[in-house]
Amino acid sequence: MTEIRDYEPYLAYFDRNALSRYRSLSHLYALDEDDMGGTLEIRDSATLLIEEDAWFEIRFGFRRLDDGRICLAVFHKDIKDLPPKDRQLWEADRIPNPCFQTDDPSFYRWAQRYMEGSWEIEDGPKTLVHRYVLLINALTRQILGEPLFRAANNTLINYPVAENTDAYHKAHLELYRLVGDGMRNKCLIALAQRCGVVLTDSSKTLIV
Repeated sequence: MTEIRDYEPYLAYFDRNALSRYRSLSHLYALDEDDMGGTLEIRDSATLLIEEDAWFEIRFGFRRLDDGRICLAVFHKDIKDLPPKDRQLWEADRIPNPCFQTDDPSFYRWAQRYMEGSWEIEDGPKTLVHRYVLLINALTRQILGEPLFRAANNTLINYPVAENTDAYHKAHLELYRLVGDGMRNKCLIALAQRCGVVLTDSSKTLIV
C-alpha cells in the first residue's frame, strides 16, 4: 500500500481561503465539497460570461495541518492549468512548507480514491444524503404516488466552510431546508394514513 509521503510530488497545498472567492460567485462556479475533499469548476451556464480560455477544474482533498487547521491538497497539474489570473490568486494562498498530522483518515480516504483509484472507499455524508433522498423519493413515489421531498438536492449544502460553531450551524441549516422544510405535506399525510398514525397538525412537515 502506498505511503502518504509518496503522494507529495503530485500535490501542492493551499489555505482553504482560496475557495472563498469562488463560493461567493456560485452563479459562475460549481464548488462541491464533502468531508474528504471536492471539486471546483466553471458552470456550463457560465461559459458565455467568461473568457474562452478561462475554463478550469480543481480537484482537492482536505488535509489536516499539525496546528489543527485544514488545508487544501491540490494536484500540481490543476494549478498549472489555471488561467494566469486565477493562478496568481491561488499562489497568494499557497502554504510553502506545511507540516501535517500523522493521523488523518479523511485525507487518506481521498488519496486512496483519487490517487490510488480505489472505489471501495466510502463516500462522504453529502453524497450519501443525496443518494438516500433519491431512494426515499423513489420508494414513496412508487408506494404512495408522491415523492416525500420537494427537491432531490440543495446546491447550498456543503461541508462546513470552517471549523467553528457558526459554520457548523449554517451547514446544518441548509441540510434541514432539504430534509425538514423540504418534505411534502401531501406525502406525509398519505404516509401517516398508511401507517395508521394520526397527525396532530397536517399543515406542518416536521414537529420537533
